[in-house]
Amino acid sequence: MENRPWQARWKAESVPVRVGGQARIHKVRRNSDGRLGALKELHVEHLKDSERRARMAREVDALIRLNGAGVPLILDHNMEQVGEAASVLYFVEDWIDGVSLQEYAGGNPRGLDEAICLTKSLAGTVKTCHEAGVIHRDVKPDNVILRVADKVSVLVDFGMAYRKPEASESEGDIITEGQEIGSRFLRLPEHGIGGSQRDQRSDVTQIVGILFFLLTGRHPRRLLDERLKPPHEVLFDFFKGEITNDRRWPAIRRFFDVGFQYSIERRFQNCQRMLEYLDTVNEASQDSSSEERIKDEVRQLDQLLEKKEFEDLAKLDRSLADASNRMLNRLTDLVRENQLFLRRAGIDRMTHGRMVTFVFGFSKSREHAARVDLEHQILVSSGEAIAAYSFIPAIAPWEYYRGPVVDTESLQEAVLRKADIIFAEAVGVLRRKIEKGDVW
Repeated sequence: MENRPWQARWKAESVPVRVGGQARIHKVRRNSDGRLGALKELHVEHLKDSERRARMAREVDALIRLNGAGVPLILDHNMEQVGEAASVLYFVEDWIDGVSLQEYAGGNPRGLDEAICLTKSLAGTVKTCHEAGVIHRDVKPDNVILRVADKVSVLVDFGMAYRKPEASESEGDIITEGQEIGSRFLRLPEHGIGGSQRDQRSDVTQIVGILFFLLTGRHPRRLLDERLKPPHEVLFDFFKGEITNDRRWPAIRRFFDVGFQYSIERRFQNCQRMLEYLDTVNEASQDSSSEERIKDEVRQLDQLLEKKEFEDLAKLDRSLADASNRMLNRLTDLVRENQLFLRRAGIDRMTHGRMVTFVFGFSKSREHAARVDLEHQILVSSGEAIAAYSFIPAIAPWEYYRGPVVDTESLQEAVLRKADIIFAEAVGVLRRKIEKGDVW
């Protein structure tokens, strides 16, 4: 290899690992510390091509501005010689040990979770580019490297990039009037001659194409085919069943419906809006997880209730409720038999395995305001069932039964024996209220 300006500081590790129309790329090692880099050297035949030289200079300028935020870090360059046609232009950036998305997913679709994760990571990088005034304009699988160490995506090849000039700079672009920004990955109408070729929304649309590529292993090619159908309809059969059967698929389909709109005004307007939409896609998964959690909790509940101690508790619940209902039904019957007016009756509170309470009230007739109300409760304490009642208001209930909680028959008998006595006492309370003129 003839002498090159970079050889004083770098040593080539191999023959060119990639040769493109613009430049060739070597894997190199820095003499001073052994750090690996990717050397990009302009083809000798382009030495006098001002457009090619300007393109490389703008690529370096964009990467320096981004300073390694999801992109390679510039380690060395000689762009100060961009105006010297005899100088061989080069730059060295971080060596990214990985494979391109084209190699990783071409013809080999990825799962939905991985595809969304990679797309969001790439969108975050492009968002940073846009915030720095850099529009990539060539986001495609070949230009995204998946780092082997951590599977983080790195956006490369800023040769087509446009950087918005600073206030002190003049406007300039490697794409001159009458040129088209071509891409076999996804051709965009605004990248044609006379289109808005400096619009960040084009990058956003290409990211939508990246998600499509990750899920199908195919390039979307164009926004509409000859039948005016978008890529996700034309190539629907390339989506795996596990993708289209996922509960998130309707949201993914709508994502493509928006992202592949022919009019740029109808697509995602920036990376942030697209990222927010992708977050809503995953909310569908969270909803699914919530449903699965409910099912799992119900299943565990059923298993718990099948255990003997809970079977016993359920029997106790039924026993307490049955005894309480017997008392309530008997008091209700006595009200009707004696032609009184029922004001209130019903189970008021039930604490499983602990207590059942009801409130019962009646008056002489509908027209009489004077009434009597009583509260009845059966509770469990220290292995015993306790039955008690009180007239409202009352300081404390009167206990009339206490016995082993497992002796449900004795509880039932005590309730029935006491019902008539309690009713007689209640009538006496009502009579005394009327005598005193106490309506309550």
